[in-house]
Formats: sequence, structure tokens, C-alpha cells
Amino acid sequence: EIQQDSLKIIQNRFEQGVVGELDVRQAGAQLAITESLIPRLEQTHRQVQNSLCLLLGMPPGSLQAELGEPRPIPTPPAEVVVGIPAELLRRRPDVRRAEHQAAAQSARIGMAEADFYPTLAITGNIALQAEQFGDLLDWRSIGGSVGPGLQWNILNYGRIQNRVRVEDARFQQAVVAYQNTVLAANKEAEDAIVAFLREQQRVKSLEQAAREVTRALEIGLRLYEQGVVDYQRVLDSQRVAVLQQDALAQSRGQVATNLVAVYKAIGGGWTMRCPEYLPAPEALAPAAEPPASPDAVVPPAGNLIPPGALPPPP
Repeated sequence: EIQQDSLKIIQNRFEQGVVGELDVRQAGAQLAITESLIPRLEQTHRQVQNSLCLLLGMPPGSLQAELGEPRPIPTPPAEVVVGIPAELLRRRPDVRRAEHQAAAQSARIGMAEADFYPTLAITGNIALQAEQFGDLLDWRSIGGSVGPGLQWNILNYGRIQNRVRVEDARFQQAVVAYQNTVLAANKEAEDAIVAFLREQQRVKSLEQAAREVTRALEIGLRLYEQGVVDYQRVLDSQRVAVLQQDALAQSRGQVATNLVAVYKAIGGGWTMRCPEYLPAPEALAPAAEPPASPDAVVPPAGNLIPPGALPPPP
């Protein structure tokens, strides 16, 4: 708008014979350059909308009613209360996965150590036996046996000990992977928080710069109308103003993006805002649990030994 007003002023002065055609051409060129940025921004805006539709399983253009009208960039809060980061990081899927993998491997050590002890069992069978087919239903045709059983791999102690050591080594590996996952998650959360806070400081500086540039441009236009300065000074001010306003808009958008990164890093969740596109209730039913197996035994995650309290490997 400032460039359009500036072009009108120059055209009026050109018609009055005060300035030459050069100032008019420069003002028109600068306005056209600025307007050429708008189609690319609109293209990017529509492409992002289509990406959101694809992410939500909607046809392209379904969010045009919600996101089509231009709106100001959302203003995030100045501060974000994240509570205790160590507790919030436990909600991250990668941290929980690594924790449960270490817990499951810890249970496998106990399963391997169980082979050191004897196994007691009671076996039996029931059978029907008769000389005639018709006598099978007679109670005197029923027979069976029952007896205890004992199994003890007393001669395989060395092999069992090696299995325990292998499972313990795998447990140590899983704990190291869990520790690295926690450290990486902590780093990601810390980086996101620092980026969010520092970008807010950058926005304040850019707002101050934009105000100063806008004021300088207004003064330059007034001096140009009075014939004190040439149009080159005004043209330079316009270019700087466009750059500063663009940098300010990008920085404000980056603040909102960094806030989303903070929520993502600490395991935050999102709520569907389009109920008509929610899946059917039967699609949200929990899947049937798989049959139990020795490898699927996982103790509660709260029983996991902290990495710092682990004993040294044998």
C-alpha cells in the first residue's frame, strides 16, 4: 500500500512536470517486484493446505473453508509451562518403546536363569479300551495313568551360564539404547524450548526495526514531496521496509512453529478439529491381544532399573 501511494504521488508530480519519467518507472518497477511475490506465497499457501488434507485423509481443497481466508499468524503465549521435563518425556513413543524393550530383556534374563533349577511336572493320560465297539461307552472300558516327572539340566550348567551372560549383555545394550534415547529426547526438547524463547526476542527486535523503517519511509516521502531529497532515498527506504516486514512475518511464523516443536518434543498430543472426518467407532476398537509367549513377557515399566544403578556386567 505504501508503494502504491508513493507511485500515485510520483505520477501526480510527473504530470505537473516537477519530476522526470525516471522516478515514475522506478516506482512502478519496485511495485511490480513486490506484487510478484504474492502469487508464490499464494501457491505455497494452497500447497500446504493440500498437504494437510492428505495428512487428514481428506480430498484436496476440503480445508478451504477453514483455512482459505487470510488470518493473522497465531500469537503464542510468552511463556510455556512444561512442568518436569523428565516426566513429560516419558510420554514420547520412542522413549516408552526403548524403556519397554529394556524391561522385556530384563525379564529374559530371569527366564534364562530358570534353567538352573529342576522342573517338576505331573503327567497323565486317559484312554478307552474294549474288545467290542459297543462296549466303549461302558465305564469299565476307561483306563488311564498318572505319574510325576522331573527334568533337570544338571549337565548343561556351562551352556545355561553362557545363555544368562548373553541375555545380560543384551540387557546392557538395551539399557544403553534407552539411555541414548532419553538423552536425544532431552536434547530435542531443550533445543525446541531455546529456539522458541530466542525467536520471541528476535520478533521484538524486528518489530522495533519495522517501526523505525516505516517511520523513516514516511519522513522520506514527505521530504520528497517537498523536493528536499531525490526519489532514490525513498526507493531505498521502500526496499528496506519490504525486507523488514517480510522478515518480521517469517519470524512470527517461526515462533508458532517452534512452539509446536516444543509440544512435539515433550510428547504433547493434538485433537481432531473436524469431527465429520473421524473414523467409525468400530475402527477405533482395540485389536485382539496376541497369544502369550515367553518372549512377550514384559514386566511393568516402573520396575525398570535406572541406568545409573545398574550393576557392572559379570
